[in-house]
Amino acid sequence: MERRAANGYTFHFVCDDDGNLHVNYRPGITPEIAIDTFFEGVHVWNPENQRYQTYTETYGVYWAWLYDDAAASNVLVISCFPLEDE
Repeated sequence: MERRAANGYTFHFVCDDDGNLHVNYRPGITPEIAIDTFFEGVHVWNPENQRYQTYTETYGVYWAWLYDDAAASNVLVISCFPLEDE
């Protein structure tokens, strides 16, 4: 897992079995895009999948509070994608 800090939050990014960041699976997607989407987008809770979904006009990010503790400001980034893919 790789961590990035921004604006008082710690973002945790999972690595695939090959050691690459999962968020980089889609060409052109970076941790910085995921973090920017988190701060700039609209957050929606998805109870069916037990995760938050945040959207801007161009990107979406799926995420959850790591340790189920919003007060700790640890964000687990599940996926980030351009909206035209979804």
